[in-house]
Amino acid sequence: MTRGRKTTLAILAIVAAALLWLLLPTEWNPPSARARPARNRDEAIQRLHRLEALDDSAVLYPPCRTLVLDHGTRTDRAYVLLHGFTNCPRQFGALAQLLYAGGANVLVPRMPRHGLANASTHVLADLTADELTRTAGEAVDIARGLGKRVTVVGLSSSAVVAAWLAQERADLDQVLLIAPSFAPKDVPEAVAIPLSNALLRVPDAFVAWDPKHERPDGPKSAYAGFSTHALARVYALGARVLEGGPPAPGTRVLVVTTPHDEGVNNEVVLELARRWAGRGVDVRSFEFPAAAWVRHDMIDPEQPYQRVAVVYPLLRKMLETGRAPTLADSTATTSDSTRAAAGAAQAGAAPP
Repeated sequence: MTRGRKTTLAILAIVAAALLWLLLPTEWNPPSARARPARNRDEAIQRLHRLEALDDSAVLYPPCRTLVLDHGTRTDRAYVLLHGFTNCPRQFGALAQLLYAGGANVLVPRMPRHGLANASTHVLADLTADELTRTAGEAVDIARGLGKRVTVVGLSSSAVVAAWLAQERADLDQVLLIAPSFAPKDVPEAVAIPLSNALLRVPDAFVAWDPKHERPDGPKSAYAGFSTHALARVYALGARVLEGGPPAPGTRVLVVTTPHDEGVNNEVVLELARRWAGRGVDVRSFEFPAAAWVRHDMIDPEQPYQRVAVVYPLLRKMLETGRAPTLADSTATTSDSTRAAAGAAQAGAAPP
């Protein structure tokens, strides 16, 4: 064997070892799945006070405390709204008020390590799937004492948590998954878990949402960027959802996507919906029309590109009826956005 061939083989061996080190599964501690639903409203209120007290031990941005909208009695339905990655309960505040006005009790828990004032760039670096699922599970346990039926709504990373809850619990009436972050845009399902492992094996990095500072007027409650380790753990939890079984019988699953999602692979989301439907799950899916120009964070009214006048009525109708909107519904509610898009096109620009 020539020296050149030996050198080539040595280099290939080093590259192969490096790839193996990056892609082998990292240690996985299954998140807690134990359900301990409140036995009555009084117990739910006691546990709610303990959940709220967690906010007292942290220096928070004031609007980011756990949000509770309570009618003072056990209602027919209670909602648990799970805010998105790097944001806080304020993100869902306006939608929570609409659901509350419709007669439901609403709980929006602050997810761990979120909502902090003057947070460091690496505050989320140690965030774990267990922290996310335990907080969401406790919120559902409390909601069981606040309403006869419980609906969980999750956005992006928290939609992955909501999907996990649907698989692990048998006491949810319905779950709404909004733009669930199972895999990054254009990254196939098969690559999501190797990507997660690779991200966890290299040092954590902070990635700014707006590195060019093109949109300085974004939500004040959201962090300026995210931790690659935290995002990797979300993808790892998502991989377990994708590999796992269907939700419990009787749990309705609502799925909402948009073609203008800049962060999520919609094909992975819709494939999961098809997979679950094929196993007998009641799945209702809806994708916003392209003309509506709805983007990934379709909930926060402080987003510069927000379309909440289009999004909220459709989400509320889905939640209250358990059905996906019809073409007529979506056409009616997106007419204003369609006109705005047409105006922007005539001006030579696309909507933001």
